[in-house]
Amino acid sequence: MKILRIIYDWPPPWDGLAPAPYSLTKAQKELDNEVVVLTGGGSLLFKPRQAAQIPGVRVVRLPRTLPGVGPFFTTALFLLPVYLYFRVIWRPDVIHGHGHLTLWFNFYKYFFGWLDQVSYVLHFHNTAAGREAKVLERGDNVPFLTTFVEWPFHKLSDYVGSIVADRLLFVSEDTAEEAKIFYKADRQKVVVLENGVDTESFNPDGKVEKVFPSGQTLYYQGALTSRKRVDLLIKSLKLLPPTVNLAIVGPNNSQLNNLVKAEGLAERVKFLGYVPNNKTPDFFRAATLTVMPSTYEGFPKVVLESLACGTPVLASGFRVNRAVSGLIIKDFSNEEDLAESIKEILTSLPKVDTTEIDNRFSWKTIALKIQKIYEELS
Repeated sequence: MKILRIIYDWPPPWDGLAPAPYSLTKAQKELDNEVVVLTGGGSLLFKPRQAAQIPGVRVVRLPRTLPGVGPFFTTALFLLPVYLYFRVIWRPDVIHGHGHLTLWFNFYKYFFGWLDQVSYVLHFHNTAAGREAKVLERGDNVPFLTTFVEWPFHKLSDYVGSIVADRLLFVSEDTAEEAKIFYKADRQKVVVLENGVDTESFNPDGKVEKVFPSGQTLYYQGALTSRKRVDLLIKSLKLLPPTVNLAIVGPNNSQLNNLVKAEGLAERVKFLGYVPNNKTPDFFRAATLTVMPSTYEGFPKVVLESLACGTPVLASGFRVNRAVSGLIIKDFSNEEDLAESIKEILTSLPKVDTTEIDNRFSWKTIALKIQKIYEELS
């Protein structure tokens, strides 16, 4: 089968969403599919990035996004003529789009879908309307361009895409419900398909990179934005025994650095900065518990990466189809709630069934499920 993937995030860098479409594409190629990837990160006033290659897969870098505006007036515009080229020359069997890079392609399908009847699967890793609602509920300050450009166009892309796509894939029950509420998504099209994990790289066997010489280590990895509530995690540390420490992997954040100093936790919190994706399994294996106290998530890849390494996870901001070994999901209104949950888990750590994680969430498993969806549409 010929698959044309539309996705903005593609490595390098090996962070954020980027490793997921790479691993999924690799797994789909191993199922004897042909794959072409149209992605962002090319040249437009900036030096272009090289694209990570998969043997037999063609990756086309399109002009990159404009900061604060999104890809709507650069990458997404260039996408359409490049798609038409591959549509005529290569003749794909299915289009697999991810996120808001598909804006103008969605409109193309809306007006010309009667003529271009190639099957279209749209993958939602979040919904713009759902994220906006959560951010506004928290009362966070939102940049002007995000409020009046990025969010409106992102919501428009989601809405039109939910109309024209033949199947709508969602990484969690929450994102699926948001699409039904905000975009009136057709329930017959909706499929909840949780994220996958590269279990060849993320597993219990391998190097262990200890951050603290003794005690129990809480671990956080990801962006350090307000919705991630890392500040809550830092404050909760004061309410935990002094033998409990916190390691944070993510970009430098001066506000959080200052918070650590103000709380007198400099000896118990370490900021590790950026850690390459292929090194993060070493830190997961060394951690006692991974904590993700976000207000809103799709289904974070960090959760599955930690579980695949055998380290349990305490998280918030999303739901799962059914219970996952080693994953505890709770809501936290303040640092006291979070500290109490952490204390309870550290007293009796749940064991992670890594075989279950592999069987249920490996990219091969996810690719096979998606293959069945493609075949239903063909």
